[in-house]
Amino acid sequence: KDREALRQIYPKGIARIVLPCNLERMIWNAQKIFHISKRNPIDLNPMKMITGVRELLKKCVIVPGNDRLSLQANENATILFQCLVRSTLCTKIISETHKLSEEAFDWLLGEVETRFQQAQCA
Repeated sequence: KDREALRQIYPKGIARIVLPCNLERMIWNAQKIFHISKRNPIDLNPMKMITGVRELLKKCVIVPGNDRLSLQANENATILFQCLVRSTLCTKIISETHKLSEEAFDWLLGEVETRFQQAQCA
């Protein structure tokens, strides 16, 4: 779904956009703060990752309101950010590549939400 949306938005593949946060750097910060070793197994449940990302994306609102027009406007305003978050924080990458603990993942979700809100105010 995300790939189709990105291909529809950028048919030539040239994307010069600025998004509110650098997720790779935030993951690196989480690894350093919580002393994550890439050799140890993780204690993070995949369902917790999926529900955490879904809850995070529900909190990232630019256009408030519950009517159909507001919901559609918010979806259009946040579609690129949602694609970035879902692709970067997918369960396979987090569990195999980044090896984040449950505490580090919760911190990361809170940090992403905070940066999104700060970018919206600026």
